[in-house]
Amino acid sequence: MSVPTICVALVLYRMKLEESPTYLSWERSTQGSDLCEHFSLLVFDNTPGQPAALPSDFKGQYLHQPSNPGLAASYNVALARANSSGQAWLMLLDQDTVVTPSYLQEAMSVTQTFAEDATLAAAVPKLMENGIVQSPHRALTTLRPPLLSPDFHGFPAEKLHIYNSGALIRVSSMQAIGGFPLDFWLDYLDHATFHLLQQDGRRILVMRPALEHQLSANEAVLAWNRNYLRRHGNVLRAESLFYRRYGTRKERRWYRLRLLRMLYGALKHVRLPIAWQLLTALVRSA
Repeated sequence: MSVPTICVALVLYRMKLEESPTYLSWERSTQGSDLCEHFSLLVFDNTPGQPAALPSDFKGQYLHQPSNPGLAASYNVALARANSSGQAWLMLLDQDTVVTPSYLQEAMSVTQTFAEDATLAAAVPKLMENGIVQSPHRALTTLRPPLLSPDFHGFPAEKLHIYNSGALIRVSSMQAIGGFPLDFWLDYLDHATFHLLQQDGRRILVMRPALEHQLSANEAVLAWNRNYLRRHGNVLRAESLFYRRYGTRKERRWYRLRLLRMLYGALKHVRLPIAWQLLTALVRSA
């Protein structure tokens, strides 16, 4: 039996496999079809504690990582496994993206059409939330950058910011940039990775399908919750590092203006812990 062309890395955190919208939609999309022959599913469970009980019909590999090494380390394990297995493509999936048959069919088509075209580094779907394309999106050069049309597909004329989930990445392209950058162990890993992939003549294809995706950044602000503040602080540190390392002068200027705007909003609503984090990020970005 031939090796599947695509290695699929699904990362879970504090969510059971059978509760994941991604896994449930994966099962629906592949049930009763030969799609599974083209994909090998590798599930990383980064939830602390004991390994979870798996569904009786689970088809794939399960790796429990209770220390939660983060996305970058997990993706690098998947990248190494794909390479050692002779798989040319790696698909990344978060736990809260709704997969569709048309998306999987187009992913297979991309691997065949562009098998010999090494300039294609990745193909990505449009990730939608509340009818808005959240990914890909244009660079931060205004406080309200124009949104990508839900109907767009093909090769964009400009560099885009892209989220991890649903991305189909050529293994050799990831190896060319040294794998997933560990400096961005969780937040802004996608921004850093796709910035590096869109260099040296490598291209990104925006696919036709649009997938429903729950964006954690749009969740309600919990200004006095320790867990929320810990994650918010990590996002700000990663964001600041990204713009210091990869941002243009114009992008860095607009990033600081955005921080100022957010700081004003936090002070206005007496969200003092968040205001302190934003002030720290502003100083860091100078």
